[in-house]
Amino acid sequence: MLDHKAELPSTPLKKEILPLCVNLNILEQVALLTLLQESGAQVVLYAPQLEELSIGTLQSVALLNGIYAKLHRQEAILLASDLQSLQACLQRAQRLESTHFTPPTTPTRTKRDLFAKRLKHAIGQGDYGRVPSASFIRYGHIEINSNCTLCLSCVGACNTNALSVDGNAYTLLFNPSLCTTCGYCEATCPEKDCLHLERDGIALNPAYFVPKIMAQDSLFACKMCGKPIGTTKSVEKIATIMKPRFQGDPRRIATLYACPDCKVKIMLEDMLDINSILK
Repeated sequence: MLDHKAELPSTPLKKEILPLCVNLNILEQVALLTLLQESGAQVVLYAPQLEELSIGTLQSVALLNGIYAKLHRQEAILLASDLQSLQACLQRAQRLESTHFTPPTTPTRTKRDLFAKRLKHAIGQGDYGRVPSASFIRYGHIEINSNCTLCLSCVGACNTNALSVDGNAYTLLFNPSLCTTCGYCEATCPEKDCLHLERDGIALNPAYFVPKIMAQDSLFACKMCGKPIGTTKSVEKIATIMKPRFQGDPRRIATLYACPDCKVKIMLEDMLDINSILK
């Protein structure tokens, strides 16, 4: 692939090589992995001023070369900046038949989603260790401690669907392959020392692409009517904070374990058995 600002040097090409002139600065890991897998061959990038390419392109090349070194013991993308290095790269470039892949045409929400599908296929059932993150193109994972109340602030902050919730099982799920490590989840978490982000790269194994349960809880039912009012941990946390402020008032404490409708009944009706609610 020839940068659109460069002129192609006069050099013979093998019949298997197709020259393309594009703006190399728009190429990132999804576009490059697509070229690699759809062609089933190594890719040669030619630009007289390689150091002037965008950081996104350069780090994408480094990332994919690191992945291919682990998976195939080959470079994915060969870089050339002059006639001599171009001729050497063209001579070295070869087909990698086992890497050819065209994914099913299923909807993808983000570039990370498409990259994950392609990389998951390339990895198969193997375990090839880990490739590191860089300063611009970042991958990693999060750790969540047991004090998570499933408030779901992190899910609302995540714009790549790396964090999600299973409403049927009341579980918080995390898919590291979709995470951009933006840090929004860590910044919005209201709990102290609960959610931590690690920018430690990509784990080249199947488990990396499967949502993992990070936290789980049960629903807390209103002590009067039985209607769900939140997760057990969140209700208990609020009760722990508010009980000292209510100074032992059983009626006000009872409202902490009731739904909005029943809170009103507790405060206005004198005939209610408060002790049964506080059991």
